[in-house]
Order: sequence, then C-alpha cells, then structure tokens
Amino acid sequence: MFGRSLIGFCVILAVIGVICVAASARLFHELTRADPYPPFMVDYRLKAPGTYVQAERAFTAFVGDAFPTGSDAKQAVALVTSQGFQVVSSTQAGFQLLWTRRAGPCDERYSILIRQSEAGSIIEATGRLNPVCL
Repeated sequence: MFGRSLIGFCVILAVIGVICVAASARLFHELTRADPYPPFMVDYRLKAPGTYVQAERAFTAFVGDAFPTGSDAKQAVALVTSQGFQVVSSTQAGFQLLWTRRAGPCDERYSILIRQSEAGSIIEATGRLNPVCL
C-alpha cells in the first residue's frame, strides 16, 4: 500500500516538474525572441544601437535618410505599408504610419510621419520609436 502511494506521489511530482519546465522554457522563449525588421529597414537594423535612447535617435535619422525631401510621398507610403506598417491617419497634408515589433519583454512602436506638398512630394519625414516594456 505504501509503495503504491509513493509511486503515485512520484508520478504526480514528475508531471508537475515537466509542466514547470515547459512553462519556464516557453516564458524564456517569449522573453528572448524578437520580430524581424521589415526589409526596407535593413540599414537601420545593421546600425541598431544598444540603448533605447540611441535607438530613438538612430530611427529618426534613418527615416530622414530613407525618405528624403522631394521624393514621392505615395510611393514611400506604399513601400512602408507593403512591409507591415499600418496607416494610422491619412490627410491631404500627409500620412502617419505605425508598426509594432515584439522585442523580448518589450514592444517597440515605430511611427513614421510623412508630410507632403500639394504636388505629392515629401516635405518632411520624421520617425519616432516608443518602447513599451514589462
């Protein structure tokens, strides 16, 4: 009788151990994985700095370089939206786009604002990165 109880207790303990290990592995995976950047952000990805303060500055500079003044605003929006960004707002004056990237315990919200002229060329393109961490 005692032997069966001991075996039953060991089986229950082993099952609980397996569940705990599986849950820990899943949590570790979720905290360490990061979504890939869209292809048009390859230059930003290669220069991505280590701190969010540096990353915010780098993203702002990247957007200015990627979408220079005078280029076609609608082409820029088409490129960005084809690679995962969503149009948050669209007016005659410009477009606001947003993409959220999962990066470990944080979500990184990349926002691009493209101001356009009446002719449809870019007047100004600015980027903003907002990290939201656990």
